[in-house]
Formats: sequence, structure tokens, C-alpha cells
Amino acid sequence: GGSSMRSKITAAAGALALAAGLGGGLLATAGGAQAAGPPASQTEQATVDVNSTAGLTGLGPITLAGNAGSVATGGAESYQVQDNDPSGYSVSMAPSAANLNDSAGDTMPEGVIEVQTTASSAYGEQPAFVSIGSTPGTQVQLYDHSLVPSGTSGDSYTDNYEAVIPSGQASGAYSGNIVYTLTSQ
Repeated sequence: GGSSMRSKITAAAGALALAAGLGGGLLATAGGAQAAGPPASQTEQATVDVNSTAGLTGLGPITLAGNAGSVATGGAESYQVQDNDPSGYSVSMAPSAANLNDSAGDTMPEGVIEVQTTASSAYGEQPAFVSIGSTPGTQVQLYDHSLVPSGTSGDSYTDNYEAVIPSGQASGAYSGNIVYTLTSQ
């Protein structure tokens, strides 16, 4: 058994040298300082932030036609909701203006439009027709899908529309916008 035989590798500038000996230890020197012993370890926390995604797709124009003093029926709006919030979501809608307007400058209150959520949805809030109102930004709750996100391919909904056309309303194509809002809980 005797003497220990060492082999030495020196970096070009001589700042770092590694020595391996038959005794089995590793010795590292940097700038003349020696460090020996077990390797150091540190635990770092890894975080993955998953962005919230929410969207409404499939919305399109709604057209209702009828005579003054009648109820125009037959309008329906089908759409998909995608939301990954684990607390769920709600869908509401509101008129964007107080009136519907035609090209001749005539108006009709936007509140003549009524909405009904489909009876097939367990989350529907309006099983009977209700006016969307004529106050911009005042929301009518359509669906409350609390406690769970939408399905992976989205949730499908259909809303029925009708218009209660006032007696004596001038003929014309009255139009306006309805704003659907998806809110993550």
C-alpha cells in the first residue's frame, strides 16, 4: 500500500485545478482557495401559471319580423361558452342603447326585445320570456354556471328571442346591438 499517486489537470490560466487521488476524494481549487466535502444542494420552487381563458363563439344576428301591435317570434341565438375558471362562470346580456333605430330616423325602445333561456339547460335563469330592458349596460342574467368550469369543448346554449312590437309603430327595419357578457366567477 504506500504512497498516493496523484494526477493533476490544470486549466489554461491556472485558476481552477482538479486533483483526483487514489484515496477517492475530489479537491477543487479556485484562485488558491480549497473547497472539500459533500456537494451543496438547494431546493427551488417551480410555479406554472395557467392563464384564465374565457370566450363566447357562434353569436350572430337575430332577426324578428311582425306587424305593429303583435309579438314577433322565431328568433334564436345558439353559441358556445368556454371558460376554465374552476369557480365557474355566468352569462348575461344587455342592450347597448335605449332604442332600436331605422334608416328613416324612427325609433323603438330596445326593451321590446325579450329573451328566454332554453329549458334544457340546468343553469338557465330565464325560463320565461323577459324584456332585455332599455337601459344600456343593465344586465339580464341568462346562465349561472357556478362551481365548475365549462366542458373541455365548451358548453352549448340557445336563447330564444321575441319582440313585442308597439301598436302604431311605423314600418321599417329597426336595429341595435345586444351585448353578451361572460364573467368568470
